Amino acid sequence: MDNQVRATIIGGSAVFLWASLALLVVKTGSVPPFQLITICFAIGGIAGLLWTISRNPSASRLKRIFWQAPIVWVVGIIGIFGNHVFFFTALKLAPPAEANLINYLYPALIMLFAGVLLGERIRWFHILGTILGFLGAAILVLGVNSSDWDSAPAPVLGMLAALGSAVSWALYSALNRKFKQVPSEIVSGFCLVTALLALPLHLMFETTVLPNAEELFA
Repeated sequence: MDNQVRATIIGGSAVFLWASLALLVVKTGSVPPFQLITICFAIGGIAGLLWTISRNPSASRLKRIFWQAPIVWVVGIIGIFGNHVFFFTALKLAPPAEANLINYLYPALIMLFAGVLLGERIRWFHILGTILGFLGAAILVLGVNSSDWDSAPAPVLGMLAALGSAVSWALYSALNRKFKQVPSEIVSGFCLVTALLALPLHLMFETTVLPNAEELFA
């Protein structure tokens, strides 16, 4: 298969996965956020690790992938763990459609953080786009259907969590520009640590829910 075609298929699949994420999280129903993070990132981390080992079976190659500076692990773990704690919590507490749209402020925030943190040039239209994005989010929050708002468990907290999700993912994405030399396979390690961090928090603060068939599929 031509590399360009292969890359396009992979990119299109990523768009589909991102688009379906909020729907699938909502379909997990009563499964609490830390339990959901533990399950999902254990599956993702183990699958990613097995895939990495199959592609890089030598111990020296695996060491080059995972033996990275502490700051790489800190940014990766805080980014992935923090973002999904905020995101899953937002979808459990607030009206899902509105929370997800607030979460998708992160592309504008990535651009803003790239200028502030990485010194990249920001033009007037970048700033205008960011302002319009935040104005759109404000209109969205103010225009939430009252029935959706009343039926949500904690809509204000959920909206704040959605904003936290956008900020954390934007920071993670922007700061990762500093680590271009780090192999992407290390994400499987970030996922496993995320699952290990979420498990004790689930046991301390949540009641374990046995998923039904639909929730388990999601």
